[in-house]
Amino acid sequence: MTPEQLLARMAEQRAHWATLPGGQRVRVHRPPEVELPALARGVHVEHVIQYACGWEGFTEATLLGASVGSADAVPFHRDLWAAWVRDNTEAIAPVAKALADAVTAHLQAREATAKN
Repeated sequence: MTPEQLLARMAEQRAHWATLPGGQRVRVHRPPEVELPALARGVHVEHVIQYACGWEGFTEATLLGASVGSADAVPFHRDLWAAWVRDNTEAIAPVAKALADAVTAHLQAREATAKN
């Protein structure tokens, strides 16, 4: 594999999905171990924004409201995500939980490997 392919595989291994109350899904990358201390006091909206890397089911209507936006899918853009999630706070908890669960699973796997 090329370095780019290896990096893509490594990123894929850190990827997890969170389902939002409206049925949309947000993809997040588990933070690398060196960044885990920043989550010691919990996962906050800035982490939810920082580690988001994709979404499914987001349309212009999702972002602008059904009376203004169309049903056309919108490609993920971190600034759009940041603006939307800061104004739709019900989406923060499921994404924060997905991040926390990913970190917990990673640390448990590391611990299990160390015991072997």
